[in-house]
Amino acid sequence: MNLFAIAPLFAVLLGTVPQQARAIVVPARIEPRVVERMYNEAIIRDGSIDPLVGQLGAMCADDARPKRSRANACLLRSHLEWRHGRIAPAMAAADAGLAVDPYDDMVFHKAR
Repeated sequence: MNLFAIAPLFAVLLGTVPQQARAIVVPARIEPRVVERMYNEAIIRDGSIDPLVGQLGAMCADDARPKRSRANACLLRSHLEWRHGRIAPAMAAADAGLAVDPYDDMVFHKAR
């Protein structure tokens, strides 16, 4: 195994992967424990939810992604913004998700 294969492995293990290289996996169903885990990890890792919210916003706006995936990214972003006390951005993210795919979870989230 050469150094070029080992260095990225150590970067991942040590948590030193650059922000752009971190992939976000948006689950098919947004559960409260997922939101809590992602929120806590973002605060510990970055000191803020802004990088994570920015990536989710880009995923939500990406027309190349499936509608449900985009809507879930908006929903997750809305939950994170709400948890952080940013009510207006949370509502805007929920509205963006509804515009993409107004499925049940999005409608229920907006109604709450």
